Amino acid sequence: MKKEMFNHLSPGTSDTRLICFPYLGGYSHAFNELANKLDSSIDLWAVNPPGHGGCPYPLVEDVEEVVDTYMKELPELLTNSTVLLGYSMGGIVVYHLMKRILSMPELKNKIPKKLIIFACGSPDTFTESNVSKIPDAQVVERIDGYGALPEKIKQNKAIMRYLMPIFRADCQVLDSAQNKMIEPFRSDVTFILGTNDQKIRIHMVTSWRNYFENPIQVKLLNGYSHMFIHDDPDQVAQIIEKQLF
Repeated sequence: MKKEMFNHLSPGTSDTRLICFPYLGGYSHAFNELANKLDSSIDLWAVNPPGHGGCPYPLVEDVEEVVDTYMKELPELLTNSTVLLGYSMGGIVVYHLMKRILSMPELKNKIPKKLIIFACGSPDTFTESNVSKIPDAQVVERIDGYGALPEKIKQNKAIMRYLMPIFRADCQVLDSAQNKMIEPFRSDVTFILGTNDQKIRIHMVTSWRNYFENPIQVKLLNGYSHMFIHDDPDQVAQIIEKQLF
């Protein structure tokens, strides 16, 4: 299955398929370390968002446009053994994707069996709205607060010039999600948060209860920060495997 947005990181030997959606500014490469740690039976895919990581689709600035774009390719990957995983901003995207999938009768036999959402507060808990409209330096400062910008990247002016439109577009997507009507649905979902996350607090995660008709599961990782996917990919792999098997 050749895709323009979805990269096949690790062909699995079972029916279990995990499709991953990255944090703000990220692309499929964010899950490379994870691919090396997960059980080989898991069929692992990860997405390059529009305008990210060589994706041929242009940048978009609204979460519904993001969903529209992904749905050009995602249905072919879906099975009833699929799990969608969203990391930080990717969690917002996964929520809206699941809502779209559930609204499409033609996909009733391909509904993902579970959502896993890492380090992500609900849209109504955002306190940094209109980030897309502030000066570049402040955009960098806020993103850097999540621990997502290595020092060598921040010091490379050419790379930062390339990344800034991506950061701004992604910030606009988050702004748009904040303004969407809450329309709860039913889905098995687990939220995972590091206790040392300086940006996402527990109340921001538990607020997701308003977005689902069924109870949600919340698991805390003691001592972990926002970007624990890179700090300890072995632990992240173990967490995911416990959710899948």
